Amino acid sequence: MNSSLLRLIALVTTFFTGLSALLYEVTWQYFLSNLLGSQARSTAIILATFLGSLALGYQCFGVVSRRFRSAHLITICGALEVGIGLWALFFGFLYSAIWQLRLLLQTGTSSLTTDFLFAVVLISPPAAAMGATLPLLTQGLSRDLADAPRFHTLIYACNTLGAFLGSLLSAFFIIPSQGLTGAMNTGAIINLIAGSSLCLIGLSKYAENEGELESRETTEKEHHPPPQTAKSGIEYLHDKEGNARSYYFQGIAFLAGCSAITLQSVMIRITGLSVGSSIYAFSLVVAVCIVLLAIGAWLFAERYSHRVSLYGIHASALLGLLGLYLIIPRLPYYTHVLRTLLTSQPPNFWIYYALIFAGLSLILALPIASNGAILPLLFRDAAQLSAGDEERKRTLGSIVGTLYSRNAVGCVIGAVVGGYLSLFVVDLPGVFKGVIVCTSLSALLSAATSGRGVTVVKCVLPCCVLSLVFLLPSWPQAIMGIGTFRNINAGTFSYLGFDSYYSLSAGDPAIIGYDDDPNSTILVSGQKDGQRGIIVNGKSDGITRGADRITTLMVGHVPALLQSSSSNQAAVIGFGTGITSGALARQDEFTGVHVLEISDAVRKFAPLFDSENGYVSKSPKIKWHHGDAYRYLLSTRTLYGVIASEPSNPWVGGVERLYSQEFYQIARSKLAPGGLFAQWFHRYSISNETLAMVLKTFSSVFPKIYLFETGMDLILIGSDIQLERSNLELLTNRMKRPAIQQDLKDMGITSLNNLLGKEIWIGQQNFSDTPIHTLLHPQLSFAAGRDFFLNRSSDVRRLNQTPPYQYAARAGMLQSLTATHFFHSDQKTFLNSLVSFYCRQPTPQFFNGWEKSNIECQIPLISSLVLGYLPPPNNFGKDFVKNLYNFSPTSQTVIVPAENPDTALNLLNYATLYGAPFIQPSASNLRRIAEVCLLGDEFKHLKCQSQLSVALLANGHTTQALEEHLNLMQNPALQAHKRLAFEQEEIFKGLQ
Repeated sequence: MNSSLLRLIALVTTFFTGLSALLYEVTWQYFLSNLLGSQARSTAIILATFLGSLALGYQCFGVVSRRFRSAHLITICGALEVGIGLWALFFGFLYSAIWQLRLLLQTGTSSLTTDFLFAVVLISPPAAAMGATLPLLTQGLSRDLADAPRFHTLIYACNTLGAFLGSLLSAFFIIPSQGLTGAMNTGAIINLIAGSSLCLIGLSKYAENEGELESRETTEKEHHPPPQTAKSGIEYLHDKEGNARSYYFQGIAFLAGCSAITLQSVMIRITGLSVGSSIYAFSLVVAVCIVLLAIGAWLFAERYSHRVSLYGIHASALLGLLGLYLIIPRLPYYTHVLRTLLTSQPPNFWIYYALIFAGLSLILALPIASNGAILPLLFRDAAQLSAGDEERKRTLGSIVGTLYSRNAVGCVIGAVVGGYLSLFVVDLPGVFKGVIVCTSLSALLSAATSGRGVTVVKCVLPCCVLSLVFLLPSWPQAIMGIGTFRNINAGTFSYLGFDSYYSLSAGDPAIIGYDDDPNSTILVSGQKDGQRGIIVNGKSDGITRGADRITTLMVGHVPALLQSSSSNQAAVIGFGTGITSGALARQDEFTGVHVLEISDAVRKFAPLFDSENGYVSKSPKIKWHHGDAYRYLLSTRTLYGVIASEPSNPWVGGVERLYSQEFYQIARSKLAPGGLFAQWFHRYSISNETLAMVLKTFSSVFPKIYLFETGMDLILIGSDIQLERSNLELLTNRMKRPAIQQDLKDMGITSLNNLLGKEIWIGQQNFSDTPIHTLLHPQLSFAAGRDFFLNRSSDVRRLNQTPPYQYAARAGMLQSLTATHFFHSDQKTFLNSLVSFYCRQPTPQFFNGWEKSNIECQIPLISSLVLGYLPPPNNFGKDFVKNLYNFSPTSQTVIVPAENPDTALNLLNYATLYGAPFIQPSASNLRRIAEVCLLGDEFKHLKCQSQLSVALLANGHTTQALEEHLNLMQNPALQAHKRLAFEQEEIFKGLQ
């Protein structure tokens, strides 16, 4: 096979292995975050393990490259790619075994050694194997010393370009559609094909050049010591030149890695503050950095390498970093302007992120692209030192391995120190200045590799930058932390320019706390009236007054008032303003309230909210647990009476784990008998479909769920058992306590009826066609991220009125707290109070336009009419009222079958709409009415039979409803009416 064709195939193969490598890296991040937690420490461990293993692979395979013929090297590289693919195929089994071991060990949140060992076992072998590509292919396919730098640069650029595509595909397409297992399998297929291709190239090359290679090998053995005793390429250069240039090269590679990964970490945080911390923003930054590395390598180190010096590329990087530092404070404003120019329509989602990608590429082009050229240029300069010495051609792979291993070690330090540890000491501007310092030191080393005559001159720029870097102004806290990306509509000052926007739009809030910790950027704002708010990564996570106060009080009080457990411990996930923690601390049943908080800064700022939450930070009941809530609950043996979960919105990266089925299963297992789990959620910036996913996931774990709405917020209560009259009695008695009277007043709940007025009736069988959000198929963050851009809002009541959800929602009314109270109270008084609450009209006008009112008004209104608690108005049809009376449980009238299918259909429709939960027509009465429907196979008969099954379902007769449904679906006559069959199947999909 032609040598050029072999090289082209190898380059294409390398492109796809880069794609799979990034796909693995993203997928491993998900897997290991599930195992180790979502906090910054876990991310640092994962990155350090991956990059450290990559460094080991570079070093080891650099040595290997000197010991085999070129054909063998290509074959070895192919075999390793096949091995990576096989590892990916069996990764799920290994991960499951590690997961079970972790459960067995019951490791706590501080087990750093165990976390590191788990990461090493899961990802080190394939990551190390990935380090073989560059040294083996450079050594195996370079024609000669002059050709090696160019070909190596092409390999590096193609591999990096593939990684760029992998980063985008993984976040925007593969993981959302296929899940983690599907993503691993996709990568495995790529590696198996790519590895097989390389093996074939190696075999082809070996077959064509066997004689020549054997002859060359014999000559080399006669003139040189055995390869295993020879020094590496870099060590040989050092000995031969008699100077420290090789060490300078390694130092430059190390510093380049350190600055590159740290800059990426900073830009991920900055972009999150500018456009929101969604998985899309994270992926865009990674993709931009990778593609610019590839472009820089190709442009500066391959296409124009003859015009570019190592020092010149460092000078460009330094200038680019200085410019970027000054531009960053303006990013939140310009992204706000961009967002206001785009309407919240689906096509604009792609346009918006494409423009963000272009903008990031523009401002990062010089520093990142310059960094991308450093390693290929280092290899070029190192290889030139051996020019003319053909016997040292076989050290090329070793040089690559040495340089890239040092670079990967630098990346490890950048990930651990620059992306994690340094943020305990300095803020984001300080970390960025560290990047400039690293680049300046690298520039000094590059100057030292030049001739003595020009070295002093070249040191001027980096020395000046080092002198001035700490004089650079810090970034304005209000601009960086306030989260202008939430303002999607143009305001009065949006287009007046950067300075005018922030000076004129600044309102009453003052910054009373600001911190960049390893996990988050936290801003605490205060107003003159005492109101305070907390903003996490640019997104408000609570205000101490208004709707937020009501919600956070309800998240704590509602489950605490209803629970019947014997546990004296409660837990709160996410401290926020501390109002929920304070609510639980004021409950007499709890002697301990465990606060599970991932952010150090949130805990540090807790005292700032004491005047608004009852001085929670000083309460002896409060017990802080720093770290990932998922991991803490997995390891604790404490059983709780209440677990209240109020994390951030699910479009925020990492938060979606706290809405997963697995997390709810763990939380349920940590509830004492009679304990309750409370989940905050929101109706703003979320679609009905995504809300349905959350509700479906929640209800898949908790047998009984109760849903309350307050403004734009929802509170889901999960229980193992049906809440009974005794729970309502506990609630009523606890509401009389003086310690919580002010809280109840703030919530607007002064009686049980007030609370039940906020309940939304929801069926356990709702959302049968909705996917469940799991850790292995994390769909929620992607769906919520799109909803956030599209500015959608959800409406549970409207969702409950939409087929096929509406019928299960009717049945859910029978399980509601409202129904429980109705059947154990003064029914007339309670039902009429619901009518007054929902219909919001004076008594004489209840029936005026009632057909156009919401279902929450219609059901108690018609029920009061049927049960005789309200007199029928004159404008009501007599037949309508008479037919409804037949459904009354107190009616003495014997149910007579309907005269025809049309009449039966209307009666069954009334029963479907108004039967549950207060009238409760029996299954026998419903079937009695519909007897005429069973006497024929015409469409009207089939439609009537369908309505019978739906009426039974809506009134809680699930078994009988399924019987009627199956009978209908087995009727051959139904095949002629496909639409009716489809609708029927959709309604009962989740019950079969």
